[in-house]
Amino acid sequence: IRNATCEQPRLIFYVKLNHRQLGTSDAELAAMISNATGTRDQILRDYGGTWTTGGLNKPYSEEDARRMTQSRMSPLFKEISSSGYVLDWFYKESEHASKMRTRHIIGLDTSEAVGRDAIGFTMINSETAETAAKLNVKETNVIGFANWLAGFMEKYTSTVLILERRSTGSSVADALLLVLQNKVRDLHRRIFVRVTQDASRYDDLFNEFRRGPGPVPEKFWDKFRKYIGFSTDQDKRRKLYGEVFTMALRISAHLIRSGELIDQILGLVERGGRIDHVRSGHDDLVISWLLAMWLLIFGKNLGHYEISNHRVMIRHQNMVSGRKEDDEEKQVREEQEQRELMVKIEALSREIQATRCPVRTMQLRSKLQSLVGDLNTDLQNVATMESLKELLARQRMK
Repeated sequence: IRNATCEQPRLIFYVKLNHRQLGTSDAELAAMISNATGTRDQILRDYGGTWTTGGLNKPYSEEDARRMTQSRMSPLFKEISSSGYVLDWFYKESEHASKMRTRHIIGLDTSEAVGRDAIGFTMINSETAETAAKLNVKETNVIGFANWLAGFMEKYTSTVLILERRSTGSSVADALLLVLQNKVRDLHRRIFVRVTQDASRYDDLFNEFRRGPGPVPEKFWDKFRKYIGFSTDQDKRRKLYGEVFTMALRISAHLIRSGELIDQILGLVERGGRIDHVRSGHDDLVISWLLAMWLLIFGKNLGHYEISNHRVMIRHQNMVSGRKEDDEEKQVREEQEQRELMVKIEALSREIQATRCPVRTMQLRSKLQSLVGDLNTDLQNVATMESLKELLARQRMK
């Protein structure tokens, strides 16, 4: 078979034999199991032929591996650029245009692209977390790639980019700015910048960034270019391959689709207390996928990027609690109703603040109390609409 993580095709044989085929009776196997030491998982691996964690020293479960494998599909069509980049799409051509109206997140693992590490590009649908497209480039001119990416983002206006700020990441970001800063007026909503993730730390900067570029975009981006991207130091890489990896698989293992990305995930191992690819493998696409999933799951102030993660977080809560998946659509509708209710509450609060007539103020407060009474106080959902402190303050007005 051809393994996408290898440079050359390899012939691999998988043979599974039960204990009888190996000359061991049922009674002998039962005796071995009863005298065996180790955990239940170790015994199942040694005597039951079951890889309980996807394989020895694998960071994913057997169920994760099964869901990923079942999602594997060939690209439904390929988009080939004039520069020779071949983008694999996992949308049907007939639904491609309508689906791309939804916000999509591009995760980009940058590299020098000289044959060792590749540039990994994975794009996910922000509403469903499904993989929409992928690109893996091993050898190219990095600035030429950045120009292609700029054209892609200009063509697909509902995309948001999060790139890894290491290696050539800064060069890619600068090249993007040179091409797009005077063409795309909402570029500050299309490229992830760290000040939106820690707004309390960068309070004044965040407010300035949120307003966007003025008449001179170059001056705006000269100030904010240093905040572009996700810096993968040791702690952040541990988070990517820890909590993000676990939640991403739980939410979307059945939607990964790309065989090359799946092969890279299946090739991950736990070694020396950390997760890494095997020595002959790569994880460029994995990192790009994790970056996109990190922004979707853990990103703050997502409204600035016009991204909503309500559906995928509801899915995650359902999977953790064991609720049926067919409840998801109903929950999404309820969540939408709650968000609309919160918009009315916010508008009414502003009207109360602006009103000087005592009688009118009492009428508005009465209406506000009625709306708050209709509010679902399940904080896990409502806290995404406003801070917990503000919510509790409103609840005390009842």
